[in-house]
Amino acid sequence: MAHRIHDRWLWLGTGALLLIAFRSISYAIHDTVRLTEVETLTTKEQDEDQQRQPEDCMQQNYELRHPTIDS
Repeated sequence: MAHRIHDRWLWLGTGALLLIAFRSISYAIHDTVRLTEVETLTTKEQDEDQQRQPEDCMQQNYELRHPTIDS
């Protein structure tokens, strides 16, 4: 004898499955947007760093790595 499932239970299961799928997709989209956001410059130091030339940054890094001893 074959089992018969009432339409009510099929629609309930389909609805529950769709609800879980929509919530999962929504969470994934929100998570992706949050992870790919680009923060804007907010402080004066960050703005100054943006305006510096690459040579300035290289000189500053060199000075930090190779300190000189003042006599």
